[in-house]
Amino acid sequence: MGTETDGLHILRDRRFLTFGAREGLASDATTTVVDDRSGTLWVGTMGSGLNALPLPQGSAADGSFPGKKAIWTYTVQDGLVSNVILSLAAAPNGDLWVGTPDGLNRIRHGSIATFTSADGPPDDFIRSLLVDADGSLWVGTRHGLAHWTNPGRADAQMRIYTQTSGLGSDLVGAMARDTRGNLWVATLSALSRLRGGAIANFTTASGLSSDVVTSLLPRPDGTLLIGTENHGLDVWDGRRFFAVAGSGLSNTTIRTVHAGKSRIPPAIAELLAERLGAEELTPREFDVLEQIVHGKSNKEIGTELDISEATVKTHVNSLLGKLGVTDRTQAATAAIRRGIVPFESPTKPKP
Repeated sequence: MGTETDGLHILRDRRFLTFGAREGLASDATTTVVDDRSGTLWVGTMGSGLNALPLPQGSAADGSFPGKKAIWTYTVQDGLVSNVILSLAAAPNGDLWVGTPDGLNRIRHGSIATFTSADGPPDDFIRSLLVDADGSLWVGTRHGLAHWTNPGRADAQMRIYTQTSGLGSDLVGAMARDTRGNLWVATLSALSRLRGGAIANFTTASGLSSDVVTSLLPRPDGTLLIGTENHGLDVWDGRRFFAVAGSGLSNTTIRTVHAGKSRIPPAIAELLAERLGAEELTPREFDVLEQIVHGKSNKEIGTELDISEATVKTHVNSLLGKLGVTDRTQAATAAIRRGIVPFESPTKPKP
């Protein structure tokens, strides 16, 4: 399990083992986690690139992890389009797809290729990724959903789904393919189901606890677990939705529903905030938030904006409250994930 401030937490034998920057990760601020067919665990971070951990079966059972020298790190210096990793997906052929705020990367045998909206996706801000068994790639963005067959090849084809074509909303979050072959897509306004070329949208009027779905997990029995914003966990049993009652959940906002080996990418846990976000921030608060995203201290922000450090602190406290977060790291994470502040990598990839 990846966390935004404390690295990875791996549950083994009813106890959590922590693996973070101290153990060799590029950052404790992890955003998404996936394992590929070789058993490598890929860990995306918020601003420090991508880590690859070779983890043989059972290697962490006794608390032993790979040493720092065994962890590979990919950054913009190696060809990534951004050091902010929003989503990951492992393909059957061994390719790893990496979604960032500035485009899409494909890692194949250590070589990194870059794809942007110029190659077909409706947006460079890649919120979520899903690879089907046939190797085709689904790409979730702020401006629609792209289905890319034969991705990266000369004979590639791409189809774009938007609200105009029947999707619940252009803003796409979590995705999952269930055992019945349905593709479920969480959007800002509805949970969409793509089946046989037809799109159906489900909302609270259909029985969902919330229109805002934050995470999806298909189960082998054909049911679908649905994490919602502020209304706990729902289940689709193939015919209807029902809420999971008496689950003992202390927080009704389900950030990620997860089982098995890998976390469903991405942890787009704050779709509801898209309705708030930048509209509630004052112009000066937006300026301050933009500087926070780029790692500036209060003193540096004050110098950049020509205001006192005390005034910066006032703006920081105000914007933390409006974003519903408690510290600067969470504010930067929320700003990038929600698209409030576009992240521009300070260092561009090598040609």
